Order: sequence, then structure tokens, then C-alpha cells
Amino acid sequence: MQALTKSELFAKLNEANQISQAYIDASPQWVQVWILIMTLSLLPAFIFAFRKSEARWIVMGLLQTVVFTPMLIATAGASKFWGITHLLFWTGPMVVSASAVLRQGFSSLYYRWLALAAAVMAASLVFDAVDVAKFLLGSS
Repeated sequence: MQALTKSELFAKLNEANQISQAYIDASPQWVQVWILIMTLSLLPAFIFAFRKSEARWIVMGLLQTVVFTPMLIATAGASKFWGITHLLFWTGPMVVSASAVLRQGFSSLYYRWLALAAAVMAASLVFDAVDVAKFLLGSS
């Protein structure tokens, strides 16, 4: 593997962002709607993270995904394999969130939101597991 200069790295990451956006734009409409639902459902984590540890887990999972997905796309191209970043970085936050909801119930707005966030991450993980399995098995 060849080392990249700073400008080459940024060019590759910019290209990866363009590739990922084109991939999303070419996806079925329901995928685009699902991405919007995920975004809107998980964004409150950035507000709750100031006081709640489960929200910090979600923020860290989101940030890791935002960093590593373009790197994966830049090195491997756009494919169903890029769901691996969700599998790696969202499983922990989803488990932590679901566990907190099971302990606390729906006792406050925060725990109702956390249940939504955990459900959205769990659904996304199912979609991503199917996509990654299809990629690894060589089927479409």
C-alpha cells in the first residue's frame, strides 16, 4: 500500500463522498427515505450527549461511521460492503441504548427517544448485515 500525501488523501476522501452520494442517489426511493429517517432519529444524540452517556455512545458510533465509511469507499469503492461500518460502530451503541431502555422503560422523553434510536439502529443493522452478507457471498 502506497502512502498518500495530505492533498492526495483529501482528494480521495472527497471522491469517496461524491461516490457515496451518487450511490445513495441511485438507490431506490425507500433507501433515501430510510437514510432521512435515520438522520432525523439519531441527530438528537448530539444534544443529549452533554448529559447522557448512552447518547455519547451513539455520537461516537456516528462519528466513527462518518470517518471510516468514506475511507472504506475511497479504498474499496462503493458497494454493499460499506454497511460493515454500521455493523462495527453501531452495534455497541445500539446494545447500550436498548439496555438502558430495558432498565428505565419509557420514563422520560429521553428514554422514549433512546428507544427510537435503538430501534432505528437495530433495523439499520439488519439491512446492513444482509447487504454485507450478499457482498461477501458474491450475490447482488
